[in-house]
Amino acid sequence: MLNAHFFGRIRVKVAQITFFSLFAYCFFIEPITVAPLSECRGLVGATLAIAGALIRSLSAGYISKNDFLASEGLYALTRNPLYFGSFVGLLGFNVVIWDPLFAGVSFALFAITYIPTILKEEGGLAIAFPEQWPVFKRSTPRFFPAFWRLRAYGQISWSYELWVRNKEYKGIGTVILLLLVLAWYAAR
Repeated sequence: MLNAHFFGRIRVKVAQITFFSLFAYCFFIEPITVAPLSECRGLVGATLAIAGALIRSLSAGYISKNDFLASEGLYALTRNPLYFGSFVGLLGFNVVIWDPLFAGVSFALFAITYIPTILKEEGGLAIAFPEQWPVFKRSTPRFFPAFWRLRAYGQISWSYELWVRNKEYKGIGTVILLLLVLAWYAAR
């Protein structure tokens, strides 16, 4: 049986291999139709994909794993803004691609990758921050942001250094690259 610790270590590689295999299947073995980014569906999907990357990028400037409990910025709206950003980006790519196989596999992969990760990380946060965690858990939604809380937060301390340390520039680069590939594919 695959244990949670082992899966936690390999989850990103498993997701990458599965996603790129699905990508290869849908684009080279059984070619699918992709909405041009200049059309409404393509534009909406690209906007969502970029929004997801921006959500992740903004979130990465607040988190310093194991140093403190991030509760500012987007972490004041959801306990998992990085993963929510990934979900928004995935939704965007699915709007552009609009294929049931791609959607089913990509959302299933998201669920089996992120749900156990969120639960594991929350257990670790409860241990690392025994006084802060219960309050944060009660006051902040796990996944979908509480946007109505945005006005309640004044000055926030986003950090470029944390953003770089968390390597979120790779996510933005990947989204841009994938959108360029999809634009090329739709135009052929």
